[in-house]
Amino acid sequence: TGPDGSVTLIDPRSGFGGKLSQAPPTEYIIEVYKPYDGWLVGPITTAKATIERGATRPAVTTNIMIGGAVTPITIKVVALVPGEYVGKPAAGAKVKVIAISPAIKAGKGYAGLIIPVKEEKGEVKVLETTYYAGKEGLVTTDAIYIPAKVEITVEEWKNIPLGIKYVYTFTGKNATAPAVVKLEATKVKVIALSENRQPLGEAATVTVKCSIAGREITETGVGKVVLELPVPPTGEIRCDAIAETVGGLRPPTPITFAITKEDALKLKTVDVVIPGTAGIYVPYLGFMPWSTLIAFIVVIFIVIIIIVILLMEYSTWRRKRLMAVLGPPRP
Repeated sequence: TGPDGSVTLIDPRSGFGGKLSQAPPTEYIIEVYKPYDGWLVGPITTAKATIERGATRPAVTTNIMIGGAVTPITIKVVALVPGEYVGKPAAGAKVKVIAISPAIKAGKGYAGLIIPVKEEKGEVKVLETTYYAGKEGLVTTDAIYIPAKVEITVEEWKNIPLGIKYVYTFTGKNATAPAVVKLEATKVKVIALSENRQPLGEAATVTVKCSIAGREITETGVGKVVLELPVPPTGEIRCDAIAETVGGLRPPTPITFAITKEDALKLKTVDVVIPGTAGIYVPYLGFMPWSTLIAFIVVIFIVIIIIVILLMEYSTWRRKRLMAVLGPPRP
């Protein structure tokens, strides 16, 4: 095409120095290709035009719209977490996209025009880029030529190598629909409990460290930690959980547990019981059993009563002493 995107069909048998179109009257099939590194990608779209006998004036003009032939692809990365029926967006996932389009060799025709050599067919890699999924797990690629075979590989999620691969074929009919890529994930819930197995809540801090495929994920929370972890293609997930109270109480050793590929399909709940935490947590005093706390409250109540009685007795004594100093009232 020229600078204005147009092509004038020239019959090489005509005179006039190749400046006048004298295309034979017939129906023409028009194929649009995209030149790419010595190849012609496509056809990215086709059209038809008919020239009738004697119709050299007025000229026959055919407009071809190729808006859907070069378009970006939308990819949605979803983590299949237990308890989430539609999955959760895998924000931050590292995604590699390779797009391959069919092509034919570019040859030279009349007056140096580029023509397709349909006998030499092949494929051209029109895109190879790495993206990171956004907040909603969405990736929008650069524009590619349609039709195309697109290879989508989720290389990492949460810094864990995965290598999950999907292959989609995009045409003009489905290029606008998002390609959904699913990855397996599991859910771990670690809760800090007192000796009487009551949640400690804000009175304890929980830390969970998990090792997956040679990488580590560590997360800390108040009272509990809820982790959504990618399931590796091979091997298992090994985790250590530890909890510590505000006063520094903690189990003698971390709780160690493993999650296999079969276990990953359901929620994993782990309780970390901290010794010495029976009863209720009292700021600045630590944990007290209920019996001790009740006795403590009774003692405080008795002390308050004694103080009130002493204050009343002191007030009476001061009044009598003041009357003795001032003497009896005058008549």
